[in-house]
Amino acid sequence: MKSNSVKTLIGLIFIGGLAYFTILQLNNLISDTTTSTEADNDSFANELQEDEIDIEAILRKYTIAKTTTNPNGESMTLAERVAEMSHRRKGKIFDQTAVKEALLQKEAWLYSGGPHTDLPLSDYEFNDGRVFLETNPLRIESLMIGDTLPLSIPSLNQTFELVVAEVKTRGDILMWKGSMSEYEHGRFTISRGKSLTAGTVKTPDGIYEFQFFDGKGWIHSSDALFVINEEKSDAVVSDATINAKHEH
Repeated sequence: MKSNSVKTLIGLIFIGGLAYFTILQLNNLISDTTTSTEADNDSFANELQEDEIDIEAILRKYTIAKTTTNPNGESMTLAERVAEMSHRRKGKIFDQTAVKEALLQKEAWLYSGGPHTDLPLSDYEFNDGRVFLETNPLRIESLMIGDTLPLSIPSLNQTFELVVAEVKTRGDILMWKGSMSEYEHGRFTISRGKSLTAGTVKTPDGIYEFQFFDGKGWIHSSDALFVINEEKSDAVVSDATINAKHEH
């Protein structure tokens, strides 16, 4: 009888030990599974986050491409912009503070209120209805592909937003071309030499031409400019012509 009781006790101890071992193993398995699942979740979250970043980057590039928001100017630092300006001008040094000041001028130019008598114009041209303007020459010089530039035409009492799509260098001449945000068929071209800036802009109301010597200039309708007049010259005014006049 005593022998049977001992055997029963031993059996219970064995079963209890086996149960404890089994429970311990299950706990370890559950713990490993939980840890593995958490790790997988973290990995998945990281991958998802990385995918989202990539998607956002693609969307940003797509938006830039569609709206021609400046891929350079909007993100480039002032130093990078000045470096690109210098590169386009074959190493010419531009002062960062001066460029920064020019960029603070939101519009392409400002109405000056009266004629600049030192410009190379005839008496007739000073009084033919052209509007005289002032600008910071670096405002144009600093333009990069994708930049936007509000351009006002006082005679129309309108301001158009120009979007730079192309910049070319031909010798000492820089040329900017682009479109208008508000007008599907709007186009513009601006050329700048060492001191002379000239350009045309196509608006819904016709083509307008403008010209600046350093920071002083004018804008006028092309139709009015090409009215035949004995006092008016059809010659293209160059940097050399303007410089010669200023020397006298």
